[in-house]
Amino acid sequence: MLSRCASQKIFLSIITAMLLTCGCMKVGPDYVVPDVTAYHLPEWAFAQGNYVDAGDETVWWKQFNDPEFSRLIECAFEQNLSLAIAAERIAELQAYRGITQSNLYPDIALGGYGIRVRSEDNVAGLLGAPPGSQSSLFAGAALAGWELDFWGRVRRLVESADYQILAAHEALGVAVLSVTSELARHYITYRALQESIALQRSKVLTLRNIRIVRQSRSSAGIGTTQDILQVDEALKKAEVQLESFLQQAAITQNNIAVLIGIPPQQAIIAAGKQLSPIAIRRMQLPAKVLSRRPDVQQAEFLYAAANANVGAAMGERYPKIALGGVLSFQGDSLNHLFRADRLAYLFGAGIKIPVYTGGSIDANIDAQQSRKEQAKLALQQAVLHAVNDVESCAVALKHTTLQQQQADEQLASALLVQKLKIQLNTAGLKGHEPVLDATLDVLDAQLDNVWAKHEHLEAIICLYKALGGSWKPINDGVEDKKSEAD
Repeated sequence: MLSRCASQKIFLSIITAMLLTCGCMKVGPDYVVPDVTAYHLPEWAFAQGNYVDAGDETVWWKQFNDPEFSRLIECAFEQNLSLAIAAERIAELQAYRGITQSNLYPDIALGGYGIRVRSEDNVAGLLGAPPGSQSSLFAGAALAGWELDFWGRVRRLVESADYQILAAHEALGVAVLSVTSELARHYITYRALQESIALQRSKVLTLRNIRIVRQSRSSAGIGTTQDILQVDEALKKAEVQLESFLQQAAITQNNIAVLIGIPPQQAIIAAGKQLSPIAIRRMQLPAKVLSRRPDVQQAEFLYAAANANVGAAMGERYPKIALGGVLSFQGDSLNHLFRADRLAYLFGAGIKIPVYTGGSIDANIDAQQSRKEQAKLALQQAVLHAVNDVESCAVALKHTTLQQQQADEQLASALLVQKLKIQLNTAGLKGHEPVLDATLDVLDAQLDNVWAKHEHLEAIICLYKALGGSWKPINDGVEDKKSEAD
């Protein structure tokens, strides 16, 4: 029969072997980066070769060289509530990750109590102290428990938590990309409305001058009432359009205020001009572009997290091995409590083997496998949407570039006609009304040019968003976290 000392040595050897083996095994499939090349072509359909190659630029809004636009973007980074919510989501997941990781370590607690018991002389009963006695009891104890992650179930949960944190970082990227592009769209719309308001006011003034001319001609008997009614109708339409521009400008400014995290108010945008169109950098191959898209990266990290959860679910099939112990001191006096002869301890190991669970473990594995497949499909869908965004925005940019050129030509033609009519009027060959009519044509051409430029800028912003740039600079350290997770 083994001696007590030998038994203890064998027990400790077994525990040591278990601890050493504990970090060497992870049940379930390891994550493998999925191949999604089937969901995008090796080359872009519309964009290749159309743009200037100037390297990789993620802070795209600074290329417009507009201080007011950059200031509003910075305000949004600091104050936008959607971004603040996304950042807090990262903090929440990091905290939950800490809770999950804590299961890898022992759970130790300290406790103690003191009891004073006194019984009167005439009290008798089966419970409590004897009649006419009094006593005290004090105890202090340390309790420890540790479930060994022998099969890697908890480590799979930690792995899943790590990938969820990375996905939350990418979700912040999605939010930043959305906010910056939305702010850019509202900004160019506000600038276009400012120009339109000025042009529309000039158009109203010109129509009023035409009415004065026609009224004079009618009074002189060389004009008709119908001519006056026609200009009155055009004047009313112009005034209604002016009010519409003013209304849209106020609403757009309110939208910008919300995006930068302040209540709607007047005069939040300094005076300035419309952004100037910039050359789009040549797009890299689809695989490289899609690797920059935060929504695609988010979908991939969620797929990796789902894969880790499958392993954690599989770990429920295996025995759970736990170590536990109690170290306590008991005595009838605090002064003599922590003495060697008052020490009592208990230490041991336990095992729980799932024998029959009613199919719950297998059902949970099936559920996690399904979630993994859903995450994979979501990743494929994200890639498809990303490719569609790039191609659609590239098409829009191509056509708005042509529309901008046509609007420029139309404006140049209208200005030339106006110049010729002014010369004829100066020479006395034509009256003043043809000059006013030509001025109306110029104003209309200028309005068309303003909105053609707006559409062209919107296509540029759309393409930059589709290319997935603009958010990494405010999220330092994400690349390091990706490397750690891999």
